[in-house]
Amino acid sequence: MTTTLSGDHLMASAAIPMLFPAVRVHHPTASQGWYYDGSARLNTPLDPALELGVDRMVVIGTHSIAPRRSEFWSAQEKQPDLADGALQLLTATLLSPMVEDVRRLGQVNQLISGAGVAVAAHREIQHKKPYRQVPYMYIAPPTRGALGDVASEVFRRRYRGYRAVRAPNLAILSRLLGGESEQHGELISYLMFDPEFIDKAIDLGSQDAQRWLDRVPAPDSPWYLPPIDTLPDS
Repeated sequence: MTTTLSGDHLMASAAIPMLFPAVRVHHPTASQGWYYDGSARLNTPLDPALELGVDRMVVIGTHSIAPRRSEFWSAQEKQPDLADGALQLLTATLLSPMVEDVRRLGQVNQLISGAGVAVAAHREIQHKKPYRQVPYMYIAPPTRGALGDVASEVFRRRYRGYRAVRAPNLAILSRLLGGESEQHGELISYLMFDPEFIDKAIDLGSQDAQRWLDRVPAPDSPWYLPPIDTLPDS
């Protein structure tokens, strides 16, 4: 059955629990009801596309594949607050599963290359679909917190001090979420629908896409098969 997507579908797909209200979707009639962002319940976010039989996959992420600096938490003198906890929850629910699923895709590709016949036989015995090699692209910032830095910059310039009258609710929420901390910027990035922030986020995404194109070696560029952690930095 084919469904024409509407604004309600779009809003529901972005309705992160605890941050945005559920959205009522009316079509198709058989599936109408209240919906949140479905990724909050999905531990393997790439699976739906793989189950549909895609041959190649482009994954757009806001979360770097690189680990957070090891000294980040040890350097903090203050006890983690509400903003720290909220960010950890969002990361664990929405971002980390995507990163780990991209890693898993590369590992499966590598497994098939090394032991394709044995893997296929094992899956057949289990009455499961055979694994397939799926070339992929993962477009994301090179470091953690890049999008949060952009959000913090735009917020300071456009919504601090007397400029808070532009969006008083956002200004109040900003104070509740930790003020000037790194976590503050990353949390605000989920809530800021500012045109300047959106433009800067698009620019950041364009730079990340070009970085991927520059990193993947010929002749396979822009597609990559091995685990993403084996991709050269430049």
